[in-house]
Amino acid sequence: MAFFDQFNWFYTYRLYEKEKALKEDMAFYSNEIARLQHEKFMIETDIRTVERFAREKYLMKKDNEDIFVITDPELENEK
Repeated sequence: MAFFDQFNWFYTYRLYEKEKALKEDMAFYSNEIARLQHEKFMIETDIRTVERFAREKYLMKKDNEDIFVITDPELENEK
């Protein structure tokens, strides 16, 4: 005997899959928050980290340096 109401097996399975995806997202964002908090702490406390961050993210340089940006063509196509 089968019952066809709004809480059938297919609906329940879709809810389960959605819950699983949301839990994976929650774990990813929790790890990302922890990583960013650590990075923020390092930027606030270590001058070498500030210099590294500025060089990597904003391509800043010293007066006597030249910067060469090398990109991967495969990664450019994904953007």
